Amino acid sequence: MTNTGNVTLTDVTAADTEFTGNGDQPVAGCPRDSLAPGGTVECTATYTLVQADIDQGSVVNTATATGTTSAGQTTTSAPSEAAVTGPAVGGLTLTKSAEPETVSEAGQTVTYTFTATNTGVTTLSGLTVLETAFSGTGGSLQVSCSPTTLAPTASATCTATPYEVTQEDIDSGALTNTAVAIADSPTEPAGVTSAPATATVETNPAAGLRLEKLASPDTVAAAGEDVDYTYVLTNTGTVTINNPAIEDSRFGPPGPGCSAERIRPGQTIQCTASYTVTADDVTAGSVTNTATAYGIRADTGQQVESDEAQETVPVLASSPALAKSVFPAKVTLPGQQVVYRFEVENTGGTTLSDVAIDESRFTGSGGPLDVHCPRRPLAPGTSMTCVAYYTVTAADLRAGGIDNTATATAEGGVRSASATARVVAEAAPNSPKGRAAPEEAGQRPRRRPERAGERRRHRRLADHGPQHRTHPAGEPDGERPRVRRGHLPGDDARPGRPDDLHHGAVHDHQEGREEGEDRERGDRLRDRH
Repeated sequence: MTNTGNVTLTDVTAADTEFTGNGDQPVAGCPRDSLAPGGTVECTATYTLVQADIDQGSVVNTATATGTTSAGQTTTSAPSEAAVTGPAVGGLTLTKSAEPETVSEAGQTVTYTFTATNTGVTTLSGLTVLETAFSGTGGSLQVSCSPTTLAPTASATCTATPYEVTQEDIDSGALTNTAVAIADSPTEPAGVTSAPATATVETNPAAGLRLEKLASPDTVAAAGEDVDYTYVLTNTGTVTINNPAIEDSRFGPPGPGCSAERIRPGQTIQCTASYTVTADDVTAGSVTNTATAYGIRADTGQQVESDEAQETVPVLASSPALAKSVFPAKVTLPGQQVVYRFEVENTGGTTLSDVAIDESRFTGSGGPLDVHCPRRPLAPGTSMTCVAYYTVTAADLRAGGIDNTATATAEGGVRSASATARVVAEAAPNSPKGRAAPEEAGQRPRRRPERAGERRRHRRLADHGPQHRTHPAGEPDGERPRVRRGHLPGDDARPGRPDDLHHGAVHDHQEGREEGEDRERGDRLRDRH
């Protein structure tokens, strides 16, 4: 303070008229209380800044000086102002962490924690955390902070609601989150923003495929049949498998077709293919193939393979079926001829060779039967007829019948179920039961003279070559004829009605003549005697 007057001033003081500080207002002290004209005195006051002063950016102080003249008059100076200002810069940092740091499957939860620190000199308020980037597909994070006002150097912890990991997150290979902290600053209208903070959650899923293989039908019998394969493919891992495919030893590229282009964890899809059985398969006795499933991991792009799956479809073993018939079913005279017909069908899946008839029981006294079968292989699904001829004896008539049981056999020990046939033997009227026929007595049978107006028809058995040569025509290869159901060798008069074979001729019979035939045979027998 300077005394600009011409009188000495006493009780000189300095007093604040305005003070913007937020702390205790200071009081100025002067070293003496009188001031001569032209004299100067310095008064001082000390003030300690508080955070609020920093936050407002300045402290302004306005003061006046007063003194008293010898006449008792008070003199006051004009106001004098002093302002203290500083760089009130706000600062904010953000750190971020995630727990757990690694996930392996969808449904797991991740908790994100954020720590915001005031690194400036001003108090920050309205603290929030804002996500700037988040790769999670399950929605944005909801973050809350406490406290929301930060003094310099103070920190606040912000947490996000637990985030549930999705399958897409797992398949992406990593889960990343970037965020910033934002707060209001009293000295910066735009507020304070921290540098970005990033947290990465790694994914470590397991990859696995399980392959099951089904075949329909579960057995086959012959070449040309189709086997439908179904491949059941399951994702046993925790990462999606893209572009699933099947590699099968029976099929070339592109292999069986699959119903989907990706398999999510736990999901099952089906792939299908159809295979036609070959002759080699039939010879091998089964259709066996091995398959492997593979696909591409969605997270790393690496290939995943299943264990091998093998399926074997057996070829049905050779299986002959035997049907047996006899004609006539009833005999009344010695010397009558009975025709046995054995129809063998290959009901298996492999060709039969060396087909023969095994007579396990034959009660005819003139037996056993001499059965002739065609000399050719028997393919699956085909049949052949074997034939035997038997001449009734008096002993058969006395026994009352002829029983026969047989099975069909083939190379390799193959055998059919047995088939049985019975011929009823009953002596004709006026024929002494048990009398030997001329043939049995060593006599040559005499042919009964034809009656007036009677016509007897004969037809010689035709020779149609080695495959169809009839009996008893010449058989250089020793092969018996193959007899169709309902026909005897060389007979094509009427299907479904086998004719009697006698002395190398086939006699045609008219409908309803069985009883007459018996009488005719009786007449012939009497003629012989």
